[in-house]
Amino acid sequence: MLDEHKTVRGPATVGADKGYDTHDFIAECRTMNVVPHAAQIINEHRGSAIDARTTRHPGFAISQRIRKRIEEIFGWTKTVGGFAAPASKVEAEPSSPPTWSAPPTTSSGSVGWFPHETARGDPTPVTHRGDRRSTREESYPLDPPRSGIFKQPASAPCWLVYVDDATGRLMELRFVRSESTFDYFESTRSYLGRHGKPVAFYSDKAAIFRVNAKDPKAGDGYTQFGRAMFDLNIDVICANSPAAKGRVERAHQVLQDRLVKELRLRQISDMEAANVFAPEFIADYNRRFGRESQSAHDAHRPLLPHEKLDRVFTWQEDRRLTQNLTLHYRRVMYLIEPSDFARSAAGKYVQVRETNDGDVVIEYTGAALPGRQFVKDARVNQAAIADNKILGPLLAEIQKRQQERHAETLATKRLTLRDEDLMRKGMGQSGLPTRRKRVA
Repeated sequence: MLDEHKTVRGPATVGADKGYDTHDFIAECRTMNVVPHAAQIINEHRGSAIDARTTRHPGFAISQRIRKRIEEIFGWTKTVGGFAAPASKVEAEPSSPPTWSAPPTTSSGSVGWFPHETARGDPTPVTHRGDRRSTREESYPLDPPRSGIFKQPASAPCWLVYVDDATGRLMELRFVRSESTFDYFESTRSYLGRHGKPVAFYSDKAAIFRVNAKDPKAGDGYTQFGRAMFDLNIDVICANSPAAKGRVERAHQVLQDRLVKELRLRQISDMEAANVFAPEFIADYNRRFGRESQSAHDAHRPLLPHEKLDRVFTWQEDRRLTQNLTLHYRRVMYLIEPSDFARSAAGKYVQVRETNDGDVVIEYTGAALPGRQFVKDARVNQAAIADNKILGPLLAEIQKRQQERHAETLATKRLTLRDEDLMRKGMGQSGLPTRRKRVA
């Protein structure tokens, strides 16, 4: 190949990676009057075949930078061009160039055949990327890259993507404000509603999926996302490195190129419009890059009647209910209304569930405990600044808020008759009957 492409009469240079830093290759290049600019292998086991005669020239460093352009070509063909078929075979014939043929099965394997002849004339098997799952919907890699195409770069949304490990198809794509637990809840809920329950989710070691503390002082060893998947009987597998979940990483290389360009061509610059466009992009992506699985079996499982997603996808924590029927959650004290059922839960652990909207529900043995908030950290509001000297509307609004607070206090039914009468008189309700009969 070097003889065919050498067009200069004098010495030429050839850039290469560390795989070509061998004594035979370097010696053969020099006999052909070609200067080898291969990356050096320098470690404790062996030295480099390239010495200072080559590395001392500035052209060696330039070749090391320029040679990476060939990696860009390979990256484009594997991710954008759609030629990343690892289970391929070379059929070499003596009188014709190598031809590529599809493997006998439609699933990708761990060994690919490449046009490299051995001494026997047979192609040399090269270990390739990890096996795909033979069955569809067995595992889904998860990962959230950022996108810089939206209007607010400081709070740029990211997308959450679910990739089928057997076929490489996108199963869910959603733009979210941040990589939070509730964002994963919403995306997973949308996915489960359309496809059902997979066998496992394959993710990184982010704190959303895994408790990374070696010796956690509290908790049951599950994150909120892990607890929700346990309730649905779905396993969560955490990869040890980005390369281990390469399926979704390679999908991101395509998304960060094609998806961003598609959004710009359609002049989409907000998250809501991007989520509307996502199903159209998923269909086009799967048509271009999706593959058939080796097995036609669908490993999805339907949701069971007792698996209520409204309940599963909530933030759940256990709190001890005091003898005074109070508990603390997120710096707020909750006062449980007295009842025989509430008194039976005194001194025991109850479950606090919080939805994405901030609604808090307290339950004991599956039944709700009615209560209200008592904000411990409440402070007196600072004086409001009036825009002008006309204070009538402002005072009317202040008085309205005061009346509402008085009404909330009266609704507690914990005031004495004297305090109740005083408060009602202050509200201008004197003469109204009280809620308790007076003793004559």
